[in-house]
Amino acid sequence: MGTGNIMTHFARCCNPLPGEPIIGYITRGRGVTIHRKSCKNIQNAEPERLIDVEWDTSSEDLYTTSLKILFSDKKGMLAHVSSLLGQMDAEMLSVQVVSLPDGVHEGRITVAVKDQEHLKKLIMILKGEKEIYAVERLAG
Repeated sequence: MGTGNIMTHFARCCNPLPGEPIIGYITRGRGVTIHRKSCKNIQNAEPERLIDVEWDTSSEDLYTTSLKILFSDKKGMLAHVSSLLGQMDAEMLSVQVVSLPDGVHEGRITVAVKDQEHLKKLIMILKGEKEIYAVERLAG
């Protein structure tokens, strides 16, 4: 990221991914917090505390984001979702599943991905599965 040697960390409210437009927010005592430019928490920030930042395109780090997935309660579906994530080189960090009416499960899955394009491909693959009814990225 283009902030030199300043301490930076990523905002958990919006979980920015490489490829997304970002902005830095100068915090009191914690360096710079990196937000997506579209983050609702940054919209009313004091303008003098906002700085331009850019992604370090040479980084091979993985970045965390969360998905909400609605899928069939058919036996083995969570394992199938996990397998798809693995095939796409996405690391599943945590998962919470609740049963909804009408044979549907809702999963909130935290994954580590390379960038925005990696996430888009992952969502596209998941949405292409017959027993997966909906996939959306959560804000944070």
